[in-house]
Formats: sequence, structure tokens, C-alpha cells
Amino acid sequence: MPGAGRGYTECMGGRVAGLEFRKRRQQEDPLVRTWSELQTGFDRYGRALGIAVVLVIVAAGAFYFWNRARQAREAEASVQLAEARGLYWRGDYATVLQQTRDIETQYAGTRSAAEATRVRGDALYWQGDFKAAISAYEEYVSRVDLNSPAHSQVQENLAQALENDGQFERAAQIYEEVAAAEGPRDILASRWIHAGRAWHLAGNREKSIAAYHHVVENYADTPSFRDAQLRLGEAGVLNS
Repeated sequence: MPGAGRGYTECMGGRVAGLEFRKRRQQEDPLVRTWSELQTGFDRYGRALGIAVVLVIVAAGAFYFWNRARQAREAEASVQLAEARGLYWRGDYATVLQQTRDIETQYAGTRSAAEATRVRGDALYWQGDFKAAISAYEEYVSRVDLNSPAHSQVQENLAQALENDGQFERAAQIYEEVAAAEGPRDILASRWIHAGRAWHLAGNREKSIAAYHHVVENYADTPSFRDAQLRLGEAGVLNS
């Protein structure tokens, strides 16, 4: 059947012409060419991309559950820390010491565990165990941000413990460090008074007088101004 053979040939020729037309469109049209390249790339790298997506999802899920567990630990630790603080204000220092050590051990790495170290230092201080308090305060300040208000507050506690332990020179140096930090003027002035006292106890009269003069010259608007005047008067150098 000659007619049928010619029809088949014409049909195949049409398909070939159509394929050639689409190839030309892909070469000439940037959008068509880009889409074609994307399809080819997906066919080639689709499996690897799928694995990468799965890995990302697994990692995100693991982080979610880790974060939930961390928050739960922090919440548990904060409850126990609140209990320890309540006992501290009631003067039950022996129980506070045991509870804060438990928090530091069981919830290591949490913010509450770090704060437990600070509370432990306070309890040791009021028990009169100044050397142990010094150790606790030093441990705390080694962890906290230098620019944090808590850093200078606990540094001042450390200086007080050092002063009570007879380490007057080091106490005076720390008092001056925290007096140079940012904070309310009345607190900064009182730290200079503490520094002057510690320098006096260390036998350094010159630095003691300098600390009191600093208050008189820079903190006349604070309650420590009158205190500094009295101490300079006792030293006989009020007008020097």
C-alpha cells in the first residue's frame, strides 16, 4: 500500500521536525534553555539533593529536641536555685551549701548552675569561711561576661572576702577595679571608700589618701563624700 507508506513517512518526518524545532527553541530562548538545564540537573543530582534535604530535616529535629531538653533542665535548675536562695535569706547556710553543690553537679552548664556558685560563695562568706568564699567567687567571675553588672558585683564580694581574710592589698586593687566600672554613682563612690580602707590596712597610706581624695573631688553628690572627708580629716590631710 504505497499511500500508507507515504503517510507513515510523512508522520515520522513531522515528529523529527518537531524535535528539531524544540531543540532550536531551547538554544534560542534563554528561559526554555534554563528550564531544560534545571530538569537535566535535577535528574542528575536529584538524589543527592534529596539526601541533603533529609539530613537538614534530621539535624533540625535533633536541635529542636536538644533545645527542649536544655530548657527543661534550666527550668528544673531554676526551681532548685530559688529554693536555695530562700534558704539563704533564712540563714540556713549549711543546707544552702549542699543544695547549691547539687545544682552545680546535676545541672552543669546551665545559667542556674553558675548562679548556684555565686550563692554558695555568699553562704560561705556569712559562715566565716572566707578562703572557700574566695574560691567560689573566683570560679564565678571566671565564667561571667566581663561587661555584665554581675561581674563587678561579685568582684566586690570577692574583695570583701579577701579583706576579711587579711589579703588587704589584693582587696584594695579589686575595689579600685570595680570602682572604675559603670554603675550608680553612690555605689562607685562607696567602692572608692572601701579601696581607701583596704589600702590603709595594707599599710599604703599614700594610696589610701588618694582613694579618699578621689571621692571628695568626684563624688560630692553622694553619701560617701562626707565619709571621705572624715577619713581625710583623721589622717590630717583634708586640705592637702
